Amino acid sequence: MYAVLEEIENNLATLVLDTKDTPIIVPVTELPQPYQKGDVFVVEKRDQQWVVVSIDRDEKQKRLNENKSKRERLLKRSRRNESDS
Repeated sequence: MYAVLEEIENNLATLVLDTKDTPIIVPVTELPQPYQKGDVFVVEKRDQQWVVVSIDRDEKQKRLNENKSKRERLLKRSRRNESDS
């Protein structure tokens, strides 16, 4: 399962699961180095506790590219609608 690093506060990282469940809070020492907000991590639940397995930079880039494409399509649609007015 994937989780995205949302924020870091007081040496605790908040990771948001793709399933939109309750965020995971882990010590930053459990994160693979280097890391930054927005990074995508592979996480697993082991013995009722979430564990950060690895960082997935390819998945992060894929998501960034998908979001960029969505924004471009919305912008084109918005411009088209403005010109129709």
